[in-house]
Amino acid sequence: MRPSLTSAALGLLAATAALAAPAQAGPITYTFTGNVSGNVGGTAFTNALLTLTALGDTSNVTQAGPNSNFNNSVGRIAFTLTGFGAGTSLNSFTVFDNQTNGIAGLTDQTTTFDVFDESSPSFTTYDLKSSLGPIPTGFPFTSTLRPLQTTLGAITISSSSNDTFTALASPPAVPEASTTVSLGLLLALGIGGLAVAGKRKKANEGA
Repeated sequence: MRPSLTSAALGLLAATAALAAPAQAGPITYTFTGNVSGNVGGTAFTNALLTLTALGDTSNVTQAGPNSNFNNSVGRIAFTLTGFGAGTSLNSFTVFDNQTNGIAGLTDQTTTFDVFDESSPSFTTYDLKSSLGPIPTGFPFTSTLRPLQTTLGAITISSSSNDTFTALASPPAVPEASTTVSLGLLLALGIGGLAVAGKRKKANEGA
């Protein structure tokens, strides 16, 4: 049995729509800042601006189950620290958001310890998949944090103030004009072909 014209048309429309639908996942940048005190490789500093930058992709955000943390594996992170310069971490990191406690931060994948955490009511509904902020945050933990192992040495943080968090998600890729035209042409040709086939069928039935 040959498929009906209606079925063929619906199939063509579905295929074209699938080709045209843009992916919603994309790059995202998480930035944590604070005026921190501590030491770098034993050299003390006070009230220095620390900026931690993690580059990820929203397609990598996971959640083990209800009420579990949202996690995004981001690889090595970059940083700048006033008075010491810029560098990168030696280990890979995970950005996490704990909605239950309203805390987001950075976890060292090698040691499994946090190196920088921030708190905000905004984190109680955030899932790491969209832009947020910049928002002011608190600095809830110090004694449980571990040193950040970096190319400049180990950075140990004892306190932080004026903290902020920012997430900037890049917009989904827009199909190129040639792709859009091709898809439109495909759809037009398909519908036109079905219309011609329908006319031929009616002509044959009337003959």
